[in-house]
Amino acid sequence: VMANNYLFIRLGHVLITLIIEDDEPLGEAWVEVMGLPETGRHGADLVESIETDLADFLETSSPKVLANDDKLDEEMRKVVRQVTMEEIGKRPEVTVVVSRLLPE
Repeated sequence: VMANNYLFIRLGHVLITLIIEDDEPLGEAWVEVMGLPETGRHGADLVESIETDLADFLETSSPKVLANDDKLDEEMRKVVRQVTMEEIGKRPEVTVVVSRLLPE
């Protein structure tokens, strides 16, 4: 636990929440950041930059990726780390929470 807390403080943390219904995103992914700057090198809001790139990723993702939580988790982490590396020069810890709505 102490090691994880140290990483969060040193590297920052990004939490992504996404709701999936019928293997399609229900709205956009929500992003929260902790221990990271609000703006990146280009002056843009960091959360908005991450959310925009995640929205682009989700729009172009194959149904196979959207149906597989492990693949979705991995790909969303890559998007976040790419954006944060470009904007702030860090690769934060990333937590992805995918909630799937089941048909009644």
